Amino acid sequence: MNSSEAIKKIVDWEPLFSLPEVDEAVVRFSRGFLRCDPSRWFPDLETHWSAVSASLGLGIKIERILPFLGKKEVEVGFVSAVDGEFFVVGCSFEAASLLVEAFASGCDSPATEVVLYYLALRLLNSLNMSWTGPKGSSVVFYPEKKQSEVETVGGVTLEGQIMGRAFEINFLLGANSVQMLDHLWRRQIQLTQTQYTAGGEITLELSAVTVPTVELSDFLSQGAVIDLEISSRSPTANVLLNGKPWKRGKLYQFKNFFAVENQQSLPAGASLPADSTLLSFRFGSQNLQSAQIAEIDQRGAIITTDIRVDNKVSVFVGAEESKHTASAKVVLMGDRLGAVIE
Repeated sequence: MNSSEAIKKIVDWEPLFSLPEVDEAVVRFSRGFLRCDPSRWFPDLETHWSAVSASLGLGIKIERILPFLGKKEVEVGFVSAVDGEFFVVGCSFEAASLLVEAFASGCDSPATEVVLYYLALRLLNSLNMSWTGPKGSSVVFYPEKKQSEVETVGGVTLEGQIMGRAFEINFLLGANSVQMLDHLWRRQIQLTQTQYTAGGEITLELSAVTVPTVELSDFLSQGAVIDLEISSRSPTANVLLNGKPWKRGKLYQFKNFFAVENQQSLPAGASLPADSTLLSFRFGSQNLQSAQIAEIDQRGAIITTDIRVDNKVSVFVGAEESKHTASAKVVLMGDRLGAVIE
C-alpha cells in the first residue's frame, strides 16, 4: 500500500484515451502471415544457388526470410505475376551493385541491367522449383511493366550474405498472395500442433502482486491503494490459460476491447515467499477453441478479447485456487498504475 501523500496524487486511469489502438491489418495477419516462416515452403532455395556459389567463391547464405505489412518500394525492381496477381522482386541500388559485382565483376554499365534481369529471372525460377506449397501456381515474368503500376499490401524480405557482405531482396506482394500465405500458415499451425487438443479459458490479468498474509485484510479494505508495479506509459498484461500463467505482453485496445501482443511465455507458476499471498487484478475471461489458442500461442500474435476497455478490475486472492474477493478501480500513480479497492 502507499502513503497518504501518494494517495493525494492519484487520478483515474482512462484506458480508452491512453491505450494505443492496434492496427486492424496487424490483428488480421498477426497469427498467420506475420508469423509465417516462408523458408518452410522453399526448403531447397539455397541449394539451387550452391553450385554457382561454389564455382565463383561467393559464399551465398540465406540468413532470414521475414514477412512485413505495408507498402515498400525498391530502387531496382522487376515485375512478375503469380496466378494472375502482380508482385515486385527487387532491392536497393547498393544491393544491386553488390550482386552485379559478385556475378559479373568488371562488366560495363550497359550490361548491368542484363545481369540484374538474369538474376531476377533465375531467382524466380529457383523459387518456383523449390516451392512445396499447393501445386498449380504459375509465375509469369513481366520485365516491361513498372513497379509503380503494381498494387502491393505487404511482402517478404530475404536477408542474406554474398562475399561476406549483407544484402536484402524484397518481394512486394498483392492482397491475394498475402492472404494465401496467411491461410497456409494458420492451417499448418492447426494441423501440426498437438499441445492444445481442447478449448480453454483465457483470463486477462493486469497485474499480480505479492503481499504479506498478515496484512491481507488491510490491502483489501475499502479505499486501500495498491501499487500494481506496472508502467502507466506502456502497460503490460498477463494472459492466464485455464487459471495458470501463460503469456505476457503489451496491452492495447482494438475497437474498444482489450488486446495483448504475445511477447513472452510465463513460467507455469513460481513459488511465493513464505507467509505471503498473491493478489490478482483481472479484467475478465473468455473461452476459446483449441485452434484459436494454438494460433495466439505464437510470439508476436495479437490476442484479441471480448472484454471491453475499462478501468474496473476484479481482485482474486490466492495463486492456485484463487477466489474473487473484491473489486477495484485502476488509477494513475505518477508513471505507474495502481488500484483502489472499492
